[in-house]
Amino acid sequence: MSNKSKLMVGVAGAGFAGRAHMEGYKNTENAELIAVCDVSKERAQE
Repeated sequence: MSNKSKLMVGVAGAGFAGRAHMEGYKNTENAELIAVCDVSKERAQE
């Protein structure tokens, strides 16, 4: 890994758009998904 710092990311909403963002961050080398929130506890935990 390079000397660049990782971008720590949180996503608000685990619906269609939120899942698309999570997938994008998952595929980004210098990003780390550290938090997800949603009005549905079950959806946020998936």
